[in-house]
Amino acid sequence: MSKKNREEHEKTAPSGAVPNARWSDYFWANVIFLSFLAVLLYTVWHVCVSPGDEQMPAVQFVVNGTFFFLAALLGGGFLLVTLFDAAYEFFAGTAEKPASADETPRS
Repeated sequence: MSKKNREEHEKTAPSGAVPNARWSDYFWANVIFLSFLAVLLYTVWHVCVSPGDEQMPAVQFVVNGTFFFLAALLGGGFLLVTLFDAAYEFFAGTAEKPASADETPRS
């Protein structure tokens, strides 16, 4: 989430609330991307695999492994990136919150 979006959420949040990542935004971004990835892999699978490949176990093994690797790499990578972004937003929002009078160090 950009700084501009974070500032807009701070304006609408109740006073004193810690700005937090919008988990629903991350959820829907993951659902949309993983759906797109599933459609893409399904389409490419049916274009690349010919009916004669089912009789050759070595070709089927390579194709299955390749598609699993791509799905895990792209889907898992996107999921990790969104989790890192959510964690960053949470900790950045917590760090930007001004300290209250009780939390300030005494000298």
